[in-house]
Amino acid sequence: MLVGCQPGAPPEPGVLDVRSFAADSSGYEGSLQVRGVVSRVFPSRSAFLMIDYREYQACGTITCAAVVMPVTHDGDMPRPMEAVVATGEVVSTATGLALGAQRLRNMGE
Repeated sequence: MLVGCQPGAPPEPGVLDVRSFAADSSGYEGSLQVRGVVSRVFPSRSAFLMIDYREYQACGTITCAAVVMPVTHDGDMPRPMEAVVATGEVVSTATGLALGAQRLRNMGE
């Protein structure tokens, strides 16, 4: 289940944006939080892609992002264009590093 927080709010302390995470994804250890906007969902793979929240706000579409972040999640899948904060750890997948999300929090947009 996704729970809400204030839309348009600046990042909470300790919450990364997708661009910050992507710049050094291998440098993070332990639990972390990343906020972004869902661009594509792959339910059969329990995965989705997120783009940078600020980039989405600037262009208003999910197709303009220069950076995408893969996220794996065994729970309910979010919808494209849904703004979320994903909490999890960096995991290795067949295609590289991803955020293995244990929890998603809807940002209310």
